[in-house]
Amino acid sequence: MKQFDPHRYHIIGMSPGNSYFKDEEVHYLLKSIVDRFGRVAILIADIPAVSTCVALGYPENRARRDKALPKGNALKNRVRKTIAGVDFPHNRQVYVPQLSDNMETLRFVADGRADFTFVEPFLAEYFNTCSHLKVTSCSTTPIRMYENTFMLKRNEQRLKELLDREIQSIKQSGFLKKLIKKYTKSEDTFVF
Repeated sequence: MKQFDPHRYHIIGMSPGNSYFKDEEVHYLLKSIVDRFGRVAILIADIPAVSTCVALGYPENRARRDKALPKGNALKNRVRKTIAGVDFPHNRQVYVPQLSDNMETLRFVADGRADFTFVEPFLAEYFNTCSHLKVTSCSTTPIRMYENTFMLKRNEQRLKELLDREIQSIKQSGFLKKLIKKYTKSEDTFVF
């Protein structure tokens, strides 16, 4: 894992249910930070919000199902809408039904209800093998890359070193590529 560099990577923490994070505020935050610094990580604390709801007296299943996760999903949707608007300001956005899988999203493109979508290459290839409708790739290079990040407590050096060592080990041994290929049928699914 890379050391956190505050000059390269800026984090915005967003709490589901916080009335501050309306569309215009999310747009302002993301656009101004990306314009100024180029990179931003967005942390949406939907799972920790379950504990907050339980502490407020909600039963855990209701806190999860009716409060924290729906509010977290609504906030994630606002962030996605903002990213699309900042990156592609002149394009129309088409929304698929909530909880649609990637195959349904690709079907929207294949039958002309949308012009394009962003998916991993293996998903488009899989769609083409399963559907009479076909999609084609418009780029062979990633348009945007989202890093996977592990957040650790400050001073968790031993855990960080253990994770670094194990991740390097499975990458160097080829196990990670084999695992990805097993489930995606392609070794080129993710960029390392």
